Amino acid sequence: MKNMLSISRAIFSPLLNPIVWLIFGGVLLIFLGGYGSGWESSPYIPDGTAEICLKIGSALFGGGVFAVIMKGGQFTNFFVSVVSEVFYGPADVVSLKEAKSRWLTLTGSILKPVLPKECDAAALEIRKKFFDEELKYHFEDVVHQYEINVEDHTSLFTVDYNSTMKVILSPKYKEIIFKQEIESEHDGCELISLIINEQLVSIKGVLSVDPDNRKNKILSFDAKKYSKEGDGGECYLTLERHFRFKQNLLTDPNLIQSLSRYVKGMQVKIRMTSKNGKFVFSDTGFKTFKSPDPYVCPQGWTRCELAEKDQLLLPGQGYILTVIKV
Repeated sequence: MKNMLSISRAIFSPLLNPIVWLIFGGVLLIFLGGYGSGWESSPYIPDGTAEICLKIGSALFGGGVFAVIMKGGQFTNFFVSVVSEVFYGPADVVSLKEAKSRWLTLTGSILKPVLPKECDAAALEIRKKFFDEELKYHFEDVVHQYEINVEDHTSLFTVDYNSTMKVILSPKYKEIIFKQEIESEHDGCELISLIINEQLVSIKGVLSVDPDNRKNKILSFDAKKYSKEGDGGECYLTLERHFRFKQNLLTDPNLIQSLSRYVKGMQVKIRMTSKNGKFVFSDTGFKTFKSPDPYVCPQGWTRCELAEKDQLLLPGQGYILTVIKV
């Protein structure tokens, strides 16, 4: 009697497993869908029933097989690990190059309903703008300071421009060259001082004229050479630059700053050192948040808070200072 019960359990217990019914039901529906041309001709069977059976059967069969695989303890652990890494640590699963490629595909698919023909080109432009050179380093705690003097008897004005920032380097790159350019209408744009990690650095060899546009001066140096490790393990350096240059009020009254990097926390300070000039400040680019209105501090600086300490500015955002003679 016990043997008969054992045999019965062996025969019927699998039938109590829902996974078996998933596989069995899937196979049955696939079979029915495959031979639908015969029975679907009946006037009582709606058109397309065979195709529906085939699709549902495939889904059930696939789900049953997947469930069987997932029952294995080793695979379950492996699967959980991979899913966790994909969602919470994608940089550990794929290379930066592959991650960019996958991002491009995903962005293209998101844009396709809006730009069916140009979705891939649009995705590529977005990647170029935000995920190419911009990933090597970003800036934090940025302060741009301007002292502006308008000359009395000419249309020229002199600008003393000082910028301080913390440069955070990406650990994904072995070589990082810090590179920035500053424009001036005149060739007299002069880098007065360069301070890295609170140490004065020789300007010779780090500043050059842009051969494609002599209005531009290019500041370039090996960032890894000066980097140090912070308390949080990040690789960084502090940077201070002091420039002096002249511009013409009639032909180029604007001081334009367009961010080429991600910036976390930024303030602009402006002071007129002559009484015959004033300025108009406006931020540019798309708005990720509303900046507070400019205000004058007791030291006489007009302070414009583009982003508070924990707020992020994106490449393409920036500001314009327009100088006016009064």
